[in-house]
Order: sequence, then structure tokens, then C-alpha cells
Amino acid sequence: MNWIIILSMCGFAMCTQKLKVAVFYEALCPDSVRFFTSQLKPAYPVIGDRISIDFIPYGKANHFKINGKVAFRCHHGPNECYANQIQACAVHQNVTENSKVNFLLCLMSSSRYDLVNPANIERCANQNSMSPVEIFNCMRGDLKETLLAKHGDRTLALDPIITFVPTIIFNNVYDPYMQSDALYDFLGTVCEQLSPRPNNCPSKRSLSWFAF
Repeated sequence: MNWIIILSMCGFAMCTQKLKVAVFYEALCPDSVRFFTSQLKPAYPVIGDRISIDFIPYGKANHFKINGKVAFRCHHGPNECYANQIQACAVHQNVTENSKVNFLLCLMSSSRYDLVNPANIERCANQNSMSPVEIFNCMRGDLKETLLAKHGDRTLALDPIITFVPTIIFNNVYDPYMQSDALYDFLGTVCEQLSPRPNNCPSKRSLSWFAF
């Protein structure tokens, strides 16, 4: 009887555990851009309140120390290191997940130039209740290197080692089949793991690498 009372008091939102989603990506990677724009963007309004999403901009980069300072070598060159740092500074802000997601969607939908264009960064930040000043201050100091190096340590610690970007991990466990499906049907892949399943979730398509 007491257990039933507790359930009725806590409500659906508080009693439903969110699915953890980690997205390991690169700012200038075409596949990462495609995931953000064609998968995450349409899916998030449907299942955003049922997931806890963590963004790790780093990908197939490396970092090392030169004269006591952290330096980076990124998959798509120095501009990607800079763009990754901008996004690392942004997701470090103490704002809602919704703000972070929509800021990144705004930025990743931009041109390669606008990914690092201060005016565009300010626009995306202001549209999503984020502080552009905080992002720019982060980029002026050492915090950008510290944050990106932490993303790097986390990426390089993945087992198995990351071989494709973006890599999407659910509930801290890498599954190659879910990774494959999430790249082409992120909404369906998430919906299959939610219980109770949201009424507005579509049926998940059956996908495999061999279909593409």
C-alpha cells in the first residue's frame, strides 16, 4: 500500500529513469553534422524529456603537452580543434540540457565558416538562453584546453577504441548494432529502449550497414 502511495505521489516524470546518451563527435566531421541535422534535430522534440544527453566534442583527435601547455592535433585540422573548443566551452555552461542541445543544433547547422564565426556563435547562444560572453571568456583563457583535454581523455578511454565519428553510446555501454542503427534512425533506436514507450514514438526501422 505504501509503495503504491509513493508511486502516485512522485509522478510519471520523476519516476521514469532517463536513458543516458553520449555523443562522441567532431565539429567539422560531415557524418557528425549529418547526425545532428538529420537525426538529433527531428528526434529531440519527441524524446528530449526522456533522455539525458552528453556531448563530447573531440573524435579522432590527439592531445599532448608542449612546454607545459596542452596542444591538440585534430582529424580535420586546426579549425576543427578551435570549433571543438568552442563547443566544449558551450556545453560546460550551467544551463538546461535543452539550451545546450538547441545551441549545438543551431551551430552544427551552420556553414564551416559560421561554426567559428563570433557573430553566429553569439546568435545561437542568445537564441537558446546561453551566455556568449561566457563562451568567449572561456576561449580567451586556458579553460578551453582543459575542457577539450578532458573530452579527449574520455574519448581515448573508450573500449573498444573509437573508430567512427560520431559514436553514440547508450547507458554507458557501447553496442555496435545500436551504434549502427542510431546513425540512421536515432529516434527509433531511442524509442525501443524507453519503457513505457512514448505514444508518439514511431516504429523502429530494421537497419544494418549492409543496407547502405
